[in-house]
Amino acid sequence: MMPPPKNNTLKYVGIGCGVLFALALACGGGFYVCVSKITEAKPYAHAFLRDLRESNYPSALQRMDGAYQSRHNVQSFQAAVAQLPALTTHTDATLNNYNVSGGVTTVEGTLTTPTGPVPITLLMTEQGGHYYIQSVTVGGRTLP
Repeated sequence: MMPPPKNNTLKYVGIGCGVLFALALACGGGFYVCVSKITEAKPYAHAFLRDLRESNYPSALQRMDGAYQSRHNVQSFQAAVAQLPALTTHTDATLNNYNVSGGVTTVEGTLTTPTGPVPITLLMTEQGGHYYIQSVTVGGRTLP
């Protein structure tokens, strides 16, 4: 007498579940890496805004890119910042939109100021593991 045929259904279900789990893990890991790469400029942007709010102009100027620093000393930078009062009077910064294109990270958000919310856009580039600000636009006006 022959033994009854084996039922391999559970084996195939187990293999299928394992493959789906591996794919989900790979996709989740890829998503995490992608999101973290896109948002890695965020702490640099917040540090820049904190420096301005605390009137630490030398530190904030050091966060600007080399081209901007070559055109400004601390006094001219402070005068430029004074033209955009939301940079120094904001009480909170919500940065929630990030776009990376051609090596430039665009960070957009809103500054909460005593007179109401003000939109902000920072263009940033990465050099040597640090992000530097190329330009700042606040309420439609660009930092001179």
